[in-house]
Amino acid sequence: MAIIGGGIVGITSAYFLTSAGYKVAVIEADKILQGTTGHTSAKITSQHGLIYTKIKQQMGEELAQQYAQANECAIEKIYKTIEENQIQCDFSWRPAYVFTRSEHYIKQLEDETSIASSLGIKASCIEDISLPFPVKLAMRFDGQAQFHPLKYLKALAQKINDARGMIFEHSEAVDIAEKTWDCPCHGSRFSYKDEVIEGPAINNLHHAEEEANIVEAKVFK
Repeated sequence: MAIIGGGIVGITSAYFLTSAGYKVAVIEADKILQGTTGHTSAKITSQHGLIYTKIKQQMGEELAQQYAQANECAIEKIYKTIEENQIQCDFSWRPAYVFTRSEHYIKQLEDETSIASSLGIKASCIEDISLPFPVKLAMRFDGQAQFHPLKYLKALAQKINDARGMIFEHSEAVDIAEKTWDCPCHGSRFSYKDEVIEGPAINNLHHAEEEANIVEAKVFK
């Protein structure tokens, strides 16, 4: 399997795939763990602004529930990965906050807290978050975390190498082509779906099989 991009998504995907026994190659145009991953805020959180109100209103409660569960499960998965591999990456459990200094946003924070709580997130509203300035209201999510993402991901990259996965830096992916195979009978090239890519064949293989079946049926009628 080829994974294009050596950021947190690419390295994490490669780690889990190699752990499951797949042969994996990560292809990165620059160096791995640069860009957004290398300059992240290091939060591990299911709190993404006022996202749950928006999802519930626009897509329904079921999808809002799926989004909440996926994010909460991801936090736990990162923690278990750290524990299982004894990765020293400054992981610590921390609450996450969204606050406002304006009366105008109080109702929005209260509504978001209520919806997040109904979806199983440990959410609450508080007025004091120990900042050097007053706030009108803050929404707090418990069970969130922070870590050093580069320490974490470098450890996963080493695990990928240990499992004989491959990581290619300074290797730009310039094209993505379907898997093909060549017919030894007449030299035609087919896609993995048995569709004609290059002749002399005219029909896709499944069409040819259908035609053969029709002919055969006529012969035996």
